[in-house]
Amino acid sequence: MNRRNFFALAMGSSSLIANPASLVNDYPSRPVKIIAPFEAGGTTDIMARMLAEDLGRQYNEIVMVENRIGANGIIGTEVVARAKPDGLTLLFVSSSFAINPTVYRKLKYDAQRDFVPIADFARGKGFLILTPAALPVKTLQDLIDKSKDLKNNWNYSTAGFGNSTHLAAEMFTMKTGSRFTAVPYKGSGAAVNAVLSGEVQLSLQTPYTALSQVQAGRLKALAFTGPKRLIDLPDVPTLLESGYPSLVMDGSWLALFAPAGTPIEIISKLHRGVNIAMQRTKVAEAVRKGGYDLGSGNSSEEFSRFVGMEIQRYAEIAKSAKIELE
Repeated sequence: MNRRNFFALAMGSSSLIANPASLVNDYPSRPVKIIAPFEAGGTTDIMARMLAEDLGRQYNEIVMVENRIGANGIIGTEVVARAKPDGLTLLFVSSSFAINPTVYRKLKYDAQRDFVPIADFARGKGFLILTPAALPVKTLQDLIDKSKDLKNNWNYSTAGFGNSTHLAAEMFTMKTGSRFTAVPYKGSGAAVNAVLSGEVQLSLQTPYTALSQVQAGRLKALAFTGPKRLIDLPDVPTLLESGYPSLVMDGSWLALFAPAGTPIEIISKLHRGVNIAMQRTKVAEAVRKGGYDLGSGNSSEEFSRFVGMEIQRYAEIAKSAKIELE
């Protein structure tokens, strides 16, 4: 190698070494797309748009949300797994991310190998146990007892197969001995509408999805699966108060991920951006009213360990609930 070529190579190498700093300073220099792999108007979509709006203001750049729905979030998740790791295509997803490796036989991605966790945005406090307002039941125990009557042939709706609402409902029916048949719908909105219309007699859903319908009297909330009553529904008892302490369940979490290989400098900048967004009064209040707590603020590495533990935990729940693989 002659001297001119050597120095050209050396200069190129030093520019690469300096590149991480420029990545942070310049990022994002183009619009950012956040994939929300569930239907528009659902909890994940609403929270994703709230975060995208705040990040857009912080970065003075367009941050848009695109809904790529299907297969319990798998289709949208696959899109991000294949995306270029430049921080311009991100994934905002629920805890279905940790459930899918357990309940689906063949995924085209590895949840831990193909993604970098950025930050957890919100953690659900629990699920509301919902029935149609016109259903002739007054208490949770009344619902359980009447479901055992074979003449009723009652059903429950879920936001899809194998997601948190499905697992929670299966645990509920198994531990209470109640009789309901699962009917999966395409998203939480459709699952709630099925209860509203009387197509099904039960659904376990996040407060964010159903709170307004309960407050308006169009849905009946018989209990809440979290450890404490919701501030916005003080008359709805917990499962602990209803005599089912073994059924106390937290809700789904919501988090932001990037494709594996995304530079750590970009991950760190996004992590800071999410934590700044969570400090806004408007964001914090919306998260609280939806029945969620704000995310932990843990580092990407700490959150990565949490995701690994969640995958193991949901595998145990699915096994206990006897969820068959798809």
